[in-house]
Amino acid sequence: MAVNSDLSKGVSKFIADITKGLNGKLKDQISEAAATTAAELIRRRTRSGKGVAEDFGTEYPLKKLSAKYIEQRKRSSLSSYTSPTKSNLTFKGDMLGSLTAQRRKPGSWVILLYGTHWSGKSNSDIARYVQKARPFMNISGGEAAKIKEVARKKFEQLVKSEIKR
Repeated sequence: MAVNSDLSKGVSKFIADITKGLNGKLKDQISEAAATTAAELIRRRTRSGKGVAEDFGTEYPLKKLSAKYIEQRKRSSLSSYTSPTKSNLTFKGDMLGSLTAQRRKPGSWVILLYGTHWSGKSNSDIARYVQKARPFMNISGGEAAKIKEVARKKFEQLVKSEIKR
């Protein structure tokens, strides 16, 4: 049985349009969804008191706080996301609250920390310092799977909207 020529051309055009779109707008939208999800996953996991030492590694409890630092936190006004004894890189919430996805170029997004910490230092400087003893800016294997699923769903959504056009 011969393949309908018009159908074949239509499918070929559709595939070409999807591929072309992925090189531009669609790829950018998928990358944005993935990066935004990654930033939120890092924020939630860290606030729950867990870190990840290397990309695709496993989550583990962050290093405990020193007794001296716990006493300091007891005398301070803390974020609602933490307590004096909870090691979750949250004091006022400035650093983790500043985590955001930023577009570098079409299809390329990064996760950054913006703004100034309550101490007067930049949130990115604070993150570099705490990262040494309490690594948190990596993505676990489980988080990577969630990000991949978000990207897949975004792709499906975009393909469906392209089909309707």
